Amino acid sequence: MRVLPAGAWINSRDVTILAHVSSPASAAQLQPEIELRPVGRAFTGQPTHLGAIMTYRGAALGVRIHLFGLRDGVAYHWQMRVHDLRGIDSAWVRPAPGNGPDLRVGLGTPPPPDVIVAGQPSGDSWLPTRRLTFRWSAPFDPSGIRGYAYTLGRSPNTEPLLRWRTGGQQVTVTARGDGLWYFAVRALSAAHTWGHLRRVAIRIDTAVPRVQMLSSARGPLNPGRTGSLARMQYSAWSQVSVAILSPRGQPVYATTTLMHGPGTIASVRWNGRTPSGQLAANGRYVMRISAVGRSGLRWQTQRPLEVLTTAPAVSSSGLSQPYVYNPFNNALDGTEVVTLSLSAPARVRLEALFNGHVVRSWTLHAPTADSVISATWDGTIARHLAPEGSYSFRAVATDAAGNMSRSTLGTIALDLRRIIVSLDAQQLWALDGNNILLTTLVTTGGPVAPTPVGDFQIIDRESPFTFRSPYPKGSFMWYPPSPTTFALLFQINGYFLHDAPWRSNFGPGSNAVAGKPGGDVTGTHGCVNVPYNYMAWLYNWASMYTPVEIRNVVVPGKWPRPLA
Repeated sequence: MRVLPAGAWINSRDVTILAHVSSPASAAQLQPEIELRPVGRAFTGQPTHLGAIMTYRGAALGVRIHLFGLRDGVAYHWQMRVHDLRGIDSAWVRPAPGNGPDLRVGLGTPPPPDVIVAGQPSGDSWLPTRRLTFRWSAPFDPSGIRGYAYTLGRSPNTEPLLRWRTGGQQVTVTARGDGLWYFAVRALSAAHTWGHLRRVAIRIDTAVPRVQMLSSARGPLNPGRTGSLARMQYSAWSQVSVAILSPRGQPVYATTTLMHGPGTIASVRWNGRTPSGQLAANGRYVMRISAVGRSGLRWQTQRPLEVLTTAPAVSSSGLSQPYVYNPFNNALDGTEVVTLSLSAPARVRLEALFNGHVVRSWTLHAPTADSVISATWDGTIARHLAPEGSYSFRAVATDAAGNMSRSTLGTIALDLRRIIVSLDAQQLWALDGNNILLTTLVTTGGPVAPTPVGDFQIIDRESPFTFRSPYPKGSFMWYPPSPTTFALLFQINGYFLHDAPWRSNFGPGSNAVAGKPGGDVTGTHGCVNVPYNYMAWLYNWASMYTPVEIRNVVVPGKWPRPLA
């Protein structure tokens, strides 16, 4: 619910007006009336929308009048009066001074912003820094743009949370590592409508290119007969140039390799002839090696000759949930996604290891170098819930020649904690997987303010916390400030798991009677009230993003399964 200033934009065809009405008479039958007109059309004094008839007995009445049928792109003004069924009507009252609109309707969705990355000459070039500045244009929306949500992540499906983060059109963020990243941004209109998503890929390489000599031909040699003059290994993504210099410093041979990833082994071959086809003269030669990284960083040394041959190497990789993964959050966060890129085409066996043993494997294929391939894991092994613990992911890449490489991609902790609430039984369970650790009777929202059903997760932890009524004093839903010791927010609109020192009745019947929320039989305002000792345990046990599954009916032992 938003309190709208004069001229505000809304993204709905309906709006509810709240007011307080009274009468000089000690008893009266009052009915609120509203006249709503498009701006430019004068008021006629005839109401267009009516509220419910209410009996006034000396205390101001809170009333609601529902305005419906609003049209997109139209600005409206309105006035209100109170009709006394037995007496004199009140004068018409305007909501705010001035002749402008009281509200405007905008139902459109802003287009995605156009994004540029500072210092990136083209969309597929690599950047030598992890500190990134993004700039974007303000998309057009009739209501204007209020702000933006943005995020930087590893997943190609990265999306920002739908919350305002900045009103500007530039942000500087820091990536946690090299490789492939995705920046996503979307606009929020002044009518509070989120726009379409813009996502751009960013490649980062901050490693200074170097090569390590593995072997080099020594002493007098015939390059034409020896063939391979040197073998060298790359420590970072590099394009290496090799020049053979005569004793006088003149180049007699030069070659430049393709861009290769770290760990690549390359070989340099020279037939011993100069560019003119003549055999090089006897003497001491120098091999100059220069490396240029993907982001333009340079390195140079003078060494003996080298070679590079290697199995495909993992050039970049990432986990969509790189630290803790809870499969019971699949409905909200999605499954665990492992992405990787290779330095060359290859068949890849992606392995999940638990206690050093392979428990799951996926067969993937990288059609080209640097192509992004991925696999998803829903937290199960052979269709059964995997045991809790630490899981590492490893890629085994094999090219057409049979060269093989193994790369560790990352480790996650599998967390199976979850909280389940049954509205029918007014009961809560804390489980580790399918094992019950705690159960208690609770009180949820009653008929007036029911607790929402669905899949949620802990998004804030507060201790202590005082609940303050979002409803105006005098409203049927108003309540005084209510201090608690432990509060776990599981829904952005203000729904918590919390202790309730004012409550002595929990379980079935404690929310069954329609009436003002907060009583021992009228339920809550939508939160879940938990007895103090159980809430203290729950607060210390649960963590951020622990799943909260609220169902109408729960059969113990037949717990909800993770959603793939």
